[in-house]
Amino acid sequence: MDTAGIVCEYNPFHRGHEYHIAETRRRLGGDCGIVCVMSGNFVQRGDAAIFPKHARAEAAVRCGADLVIELPVFWSMATAEKFAAGAVSLLAATGVVTHISFGSESADLALLDEIAGALVSGMVDEQLREELKTGVSFAAARENAVKKFTGILEPVLKSPNDILAVEYLKAIKRQGHSIVPIAVRRRGAGHDSGDTFHEIPSASTLRKILLRGENATGTIPDTAAEIFARESKNGRIVDISRMESSIIYRLRTMGDTDYLALPDNSEGLHNRLKKAANAAVSLPEIIDMTKSKRYPAARIRRMIMNAYLGVTKFDGKGLPEYISILAMNETGMGIIAEMRENAVLPVITKPASARSLGSAAARAYEKSALADDLYALAFSDKRQRAGGQTWKKSPVIVK
Repeated sequence: MDTAGIVCEYNPFHRGHEYHIAETRRRLGGDCGIVCVMSGNFVQRGDAAIFPKHARAEAAVRCGADLVIELPVFWSMATAEKFAAGAVSLLAATGVVTHISFGSESADLALLDEIAGALVSGMVDEQLREELKTGVSFAAARENAVKKFTGILEPVLKSPNDILAVEYLKAIKRQGHSIVPIAVRRRGAGHDSGDTFHEIPSASTLRKILLRGENATGTIPDTAAEIFARESKNGRIVDISRMESSIIYRLRTMGDTDYLALPDNSEGLHNRLKKAANAAVSLPEIIDMTKSKRYPAARIRRMIMNAYLGVTKFDGKGLPEYISILAMNETGMGIIAEMRENAVLPVITKPASARSLGSAAARAYEKSALADDLYALAFSDKRQRAGGQTWKKSPVIVK
């Protein structure tokens, strides 16, 4: 039986995600297993997920996935390259995933693979260094370098899903996996689009709707909507503004050594962030004062959130060293049984067993658990904000 891996955040799960799972299964056959590797409570854009990881994982399983595993915080809130490398390595480490399915604006797998091959080969490195000297962002420099070196003119590296698709393909090549890629054309409004009338609004628009307590019926599958309504009712909906004072406190009490150790820091960017943290009175203002043509807002958000969580550039230097289960159905249980025979990493179904991991893996798990404690501080109901919840939470079993 084929088993497809999907890298996701599901922040929140919506009909575009439901379509992606269904289309993947249509292409590979109805008995195809679907294994998702999903960001935990903090996501790649440098933000806190609107709902807790177990709720988002449950929504995914109730809407078509069979098994959801967690991408630990060292990789979930990193550059696109590191995010993809960590996720692909986990899918391969299961020992059961045969394909990786990803959303793509272009859905041109041959083109995406050609770009990935050029980047992995190092052929564009010299041109990339020249582009960076012009003061543009890394993303713009890479796009220009690829265009000039390969002659590929399509704006593939401007599209968020295509950018990640290239990174998945790079990771497969660099790590030497035989996983077969599948590109599914993305459906829905563009990322960060404010179009509330689109059949499938962007995830950022849906988050705003949900945080306002408004109805998102029709854009979120009914079963997922029920889960999110439950979480909202129980005070487990997250607004990052509730963390704002804690985050600013952390930034203002950090020393130069702490700033220098932040991921994504380079060329004195930490000085810009430190100056902004002392002058600004809100997170949006700090981000606005720090970002520039070369340093996009997402990079600044990641630096800020990593500072809050105590994550440094020395964390997650390699690849994830354990597989932590968030949710499963009956098929997923069968996949886990196969994984226990074939996986090259420990499979964690009981949080307490993580304490017996090797030192680096145990540190990564403990840091993710600590991140979950800090995440809980942004729940809408103060009674839900107790620490240590990760160590008490078992995977969700959907029957």
